[in-house]
Amino acid sequence: MEEPPARPFKFKWPLFPVNPVEEEEQRRRCYNMIDWSKGKEREDVPPEEKLQVQPVNHDNNDYSKPSEAQMKLWLFPPTGKWEWATGLNIEDAQVLSVVESCDTYDITLKRGNLGGHPIDYMCKTWKKQMQNRWEGFFTEAALYKAECYLKNYQGEIVPRVIGMFDSAGETHLAMEPPHPVFWVQASRSMPDVLKERVLQAYRDLHNAGIVHGSPDPNRVLIGADCRITITDFQHGRSVVPNER
Repeated sequence: MEEPPARPFKFKWPLFPVNPVEEEEQRRRCYNMIDWSKGKEREDVPPEEKLQVQPVNHDNNDYSKPSEAQMKLWLFPPTGKWEWATGLNIEDAQVLSVVESCDTYDITLKRGNLGGHPIDYMCKTWKKQMQNRWEGFFTEAALYKAECYLKNYQGEIVPRVIGMFDSAGETHLAMEPPHPVFWVQASRSMPDVLKERVLQAYRDLHNAGIVHGSPDPNRVLIGADCRITITDFQHGRSVVPNER
């Protein structure tokens, strides 16, 4: 059964009911968390040029032509080698295999069409009906997105992110597979040389100031080229503050 076409994910505030008095301040805090290009404000910037958070129109469901202000609220638009896919949908997605499944999310290997190009991709799908149990959703997205966290390690020790997309009832984090041809999950019985590579990947992660938070062999993927990819950072932590 084919899934509905995916759409680029646009962060809609609020996800949960909030006190109206606190809504504006919470919107600003959330915006500061996900817009890493903002940086620290300089004292010499005129007040009229400083960031102004605009109210979001909750009734606007037209995702095809977002305004510039709405683009800033997209949680994870494509970047780097996938920047050409900005605004495009992953269509005709089909599940090839299930990597992990739990109450709040599934991780699958999928095949779809992006801008007329067939692609195979890993997809972490968060179920919207379980939003009140989404543990670490924004933590994982922020770690992948920020240069001070994991963005510069994408394609090396963590998956390269294609983008975050939205479809009926679900939110999808699309990532490149660890290898285009073949990859396996780590196991306790794998050769010592691979175990050492896994340990080195975690050392590199820790040297970057990141702690995974829930290490497990199923969350360590080994490509045919013996490159290690660590996934699932919903319990991740960093020594770098998020006030950036």
